[in-house]
Amino acid sequence: MAAAFVLFACAVGLALTIAQRSHDTAIRDASERATSSSRLFAEHVERIFTSIYWLGEAAGDAYLRNRADLPQLQHDLADINKREIFSLQLSVVDKKGLFIASDQSVGRGVDLSDREHIASLLVTNPPRIFISKPLIGRVSGKQSINIAQRFYDANDKWEGISVVSFDPSQF
Repeated sequence: MAAAFVLFACAVGLALTIAQRSHDTAIRDASERATSSSRLFAEHVERIFTSIYWLGEAAGDAYLRNRADLPQLQHDLADINKREIFSLQLSVVDKKGLFIASDQSVGRGVDLSDREHIASLLVTNPPRIFISKPLIGRVSGKQSINIAQRFYDANDKWEGISVVSFDPSQF
């Protein structure tokens, strides 16, 4: 009987050791997968924000080339924005916070100066870039997150604000 008990205790001990090793391996594998997923997500976000910065710069350049020809500006903004699948709208706003044009429409007059992402750049010492909370776009009518930045001419004179609007589900 004692031999059976010792044999049973050994079997239980072996089963517990195997279960612990299996558990440790599962934890290690899950940790490695989480680290890998986290790294992939960070790279995805970095690619998106690099593209957004580029879109904002390109929108400012398009405005500087075509400020007197709004239909051409809209065409150029549409051409720039079609390369990015995540962007809902690419817009240009003047130094008073008034909408000038986007890749979807042209027309001065829509006052965006009360929107936080625009108002933050109308001040004397603005941030380099402002990222809005999710909101319904006044021009697009769609839920979006807006990333706004000032753009400057060749003499480093502030000329306006570019806004890249994108669908929050991209994250």
